Amino acid sequence: MFILRDMPIKRRVFWVIMVTSMLSVVVGSGISMFFSVRYRRESLRRDLTGLAEMISDNCLVSLEYNIPEDTDKLLASLKRRPSITYAEIHDIRGNNFANYHRGSNMNLVPKHDAEVTSDGHITADDHLHVWQPIIFEGKQIGDLHLFDDMSDVHQSFRRDITILSIVIVMVMTVAFAMTVSLHSLISNPIADLSGVAKRISTDGDYSLRAEHRTGGDIGLLVGSFNNMLEYIENANREQKSLVHELEEKNIELERFTYTVSHDLKSPLITIKGFVGQLRKHMQSGEQERIDKDVNRVEFAADKMINLLKDLLELSRVGRVAGDVQTLSFNDVVNHTLPQLEGVIQARGVAMYIDDNMPNVTIDTMRFHEVIQNLVENAVKFMGDQKKPKISIGCRKDGEKNVFFVSDNGMGIEEDYREKVFGLFEQLNQNIDGTGIGLTIVRRIVEIHGGSIWAEDGDDESGVTFCFTVSLTDDLNNENGDDNNDGRTT
Repeated sequence: MFILRDMPIKRRVFWVIMVTSMLSVVVGSGISMFFSVRYRRESLRRDLTGLAEMISDNCLVSLEYNIPEDTDKLLASLKRRPSITYAEIHDIRGNNFANYHRGSNMNLVPKHDAEVTSDGHITADDHLHVWQPIIFEGKQIGDLHLFDDMSDVHQSFRRDITILSIVIVMVMTVAFAMTVSLHSLISNPIADLSGVAKRISTDGDYSLRAEHRTGGDIGLLVGSFNNMLEYIENANREQKSLVHELEEKNIELERFTYTVSHDLKSPLITIKGFVGQLRKHMQSGEQERIDKDVNRVEFAADKMINLLKDLLELSRVGRVAGDVQTLSFNDVVNHTLPQLEGVIQARGVAMYIDDNMPNVTIDTMRFHEVIQNLVENAVKFMGDQKKPKISIGCRKDGEKNVFFVSDNGMGIEEDYREKVFGLFEQLNQNIDGTGIGLTIVRRIVEIHGGSIWAEDGDDESGVTFCFTVSLTDDLNNENGDDNNDGRTT
């Protein structure tokens, strides 16, 4: 490698191709040989194991009634397997009951005093030794030992070595010829590219460009190199603009973090309302209602603290980072609406909630805020509607569940339905608000993998805010369609 490091590009390409080709062929051949030998040895082991099981089954009677002549005849059939050099059967006391050996030379009998493995085989003295217990009526009455000299495996290995050697020689010959003929097509454009890169690193002039001389991958490389230079050149020009934009984004983020605290107004209204109820119930001594009022005040206070903490965290991390649960969307709505009871009753709004809405996997605290913002927004923009109502439900749009919060209030003109989601956007300056509620709603929906948009509302008036959640889990819920027989609260 150190030798190649200082070579000219042409020689380096030549030797890299040659060495890589040689190593690839050798390593690939070695791996192929390794697995080929391993496969053949494993196949031989399985074959011998099956043969041992068959012999064991056929010598049960001979071994049980001490008829070694029948067993000798059975073992003599192993002559059809020339690679099996020796076989013997022991009785229950370990005595040699019958045996077979290839040829008349007993010196060919392999040593087999080594213990076999738990799966009944071992390789020793270049033989594969397979041991098979002989079982009769649940008791071992003897065992069988088979020895194979693995000549078939060795013969196949030698044949494969010969074939692979011929293949390696042919591949290296072809690789050498092709490298000599074609390496200049690669090295020349790369050498030119290297020259341009050296000039750029020396002069810092990113207006230089490499010359196109060929197509294909080399041409793509040159084109990509030129595109990279153009990108760097443009990036240098835009750096100051990007820094200025980043500063503005940071200022906007600080404003977002500060202003979002105003969304805690609704829990405070609830607390204030129930404190008044608490005074009245304390005067009348209604303990049950006092406990309920205290619980609601405590819940609203906790909600206010958690909202502030989670919203500040959301502005920093921009991802789902709370208590993620899978639950019915009805539970989400029913846990949120009590915090809005004050503003809902003050405006006299009738609430309609679909039954059996599907399950969703969400950050529950954040989605309480989605429902809170959408309902508060609907109440706030009811206008002079004499019979205000808000509907919360779900409908099917193809395979998706589309959740919605719909009202019959003032509505939003179509040209402004996207603008309302912008940060600090207020379409009606006469109505109290920070213009950040719908921005927060969109952000929470998007970090749950969904989207939100505005449509026409109920009774040809008002507006409907629709949103999806990509983590919807409705495997056990098939009633996600729009239900016109809603439950009134």
